[in-house]
Amino acid sequence: MNMLRNPWILAVLAVLLGVGAQAAFFVVKLGGMAGGHGEEEEHAGPTHTPTYAPPTLSWNFVTPAIDELGTELRTRVAAVERREKELEDYQRRLEAERAELEKLKIDLDEIRKGLEARRDAFMATVLEVKEGEEKNLKTLAATYTTLTPPAALAIFREMDDDTVVKILAFMKPDPVGQILEEMARTRDGDATLAPRAAAISNKLRLKRQVPAEEGA
Repeated sequence: MNMLRNPWILAVLAVLLGVGAQAAFFVVKLGGMAGGHGEEEEHAGPTHTPTYAPPTLSWNFVTPAIDELGTELRTRVAAVERREKELEDYQRRLEAERAELEKLKIDLDEIRKGLEARRDAFMATVLEVKEGEEKNLKTLAATYTTLTPPAALAIFREMDDDTVVKILAFMKPDPVGQILEEMARTRDGDATLAPRAAAISNKLRLKRQVPAEEGA
């Protein structure tokens, strides 16, 4: 039963049936013509010469099964051709996307190199600023050490606490103590600068602890 479901086997069987039918028709037709010819000879006598034209044998083997098979084959061939075209289009898209990815990779590498160069330049600038600031703070600390506590205090009153702490951090303990003592005795209106001296002293203590903790 599985063999009868194969279209090629059905096609071969259809051809064989068609040939068999044509052969049977041909044999029957020739037999009938041969019998009729003998009877005419008996009645017509020896002087009658019969004329016989054999029928034309048709070799048209096209059957519905073969026609259906041809239609199915053409449909499959068209489907294969469409599939091949789709695969070619897909391959072209893949190649285009691969080229685009390669270009994007090159662009990303260039951007990364540019960012790294800018980062290195920025870090170099930051280091230069820090080195320059430290040098300036040391110079200011040496200068304020030579001043009297009232004179140094007069300058510090015009600065914010963070700047004062940075400068005092580079000064020796004795000048720093004298300046803070002068600040605590100095009045600012109805109150003294003692609260500010305490705040600066506390910040200075915390700032001086940072290098010790880092070294530990």
